[in-house]
Amino acid sequence: MDVYYDRAVADFILAKQSVDQARIGWVENTVRASIHNNIAARKAAINTLQAAIDDYWTLIDNHESAFRALVPQRGLNSPRYIDSNGNSQPVVSGGLLFKGHKDTAMLYTLMNMLAEQKLAVAKLTIQSGETDPHAISGLQADLNTLGNELKSKDSRLKALFGEHKLSEAATTSGLSEAMVKLETNLNAMESAHSWLNGESNLLGLPQDSVLLVQGYGIDGNTVFDSFDALKTMVGEPSSGMLAHAKEARSEALNDYNTYRHNRDQFRNNYQATNRALMTSYLTC
Repeated sequence: MDVYYDRAVADFILAKQSVDQARIGWVENTVRASIHNNIAARKAAINTLQAAIDDYWTLIDNHESAFRALVPQRGLNSPRYIDSNGNSQPVVSGGLLFKGHKDTAMLYTLMNMLAEQKLAVAKLTIQSGETDPHAISGLQADLNTLGNELKSKDSRLKALFGEHKLSEAATTSGLSEAMVKLETNLNAMESAHSWLNGESNLLGLPQDSVLLVQGYGIDGNTVFDSFDALKTMVGEPSSGMLAHAKEARSEALNDYNTYRHNRDQFRNNYQATNRALMTSYLTC
């Protein structure tokens, strides 16, 4: 069973890399900073996550009784490190991060991330200006299909182990939180039809809704016209929302460049240490 778990962890990491690349693309001053590349990166994550879930599910389909019997006792082992004496030591005393249901927790983690990325792709597609009715219907169909699939898997896992038992799993496993999160994501997928079909906007508000701002004080002046107040809130050069967004983007870009520098430095240090260890090993 560890083969399935380890493959799922690897696929989760790959999917996270794709999602991170989509986020990083927004702050890069390159051609990759486009909504279409963001969508493409998230679709790559979706394909990886779907394959990981399907692979894991073959274990349940083919060996359901063994899965039911073994999973409640399968905890997550602590990572290990080499101490100054060259001995392998667990990061957490006792050797376990949590007891039981590591496979179930991983499945819910994969399902949540898959739902989130499907929703993100649908929203980004609408934001890109997509108006083709067939394309929008396809987005809705994809969300409906995935929603039904995830509901079925959720029900089966609860039937296998008992919903009450799963909710009582070790807090550190994050399983109970992941189960609640899946319900939230499923509700979001069900309500997506309203903004996909133009019944509401991406904020969930009706299309004919009007934002009213009354008595908004700006530099000691009271503005009674909502348009003028909102215009100032959004576009004021020093404190408006656009100014804050530009500042946040600049900070994100600086943080990313710092991360790249630290990553390169870590890689160089690791390679130097590894070479020294190999040299020491070969000369023993």
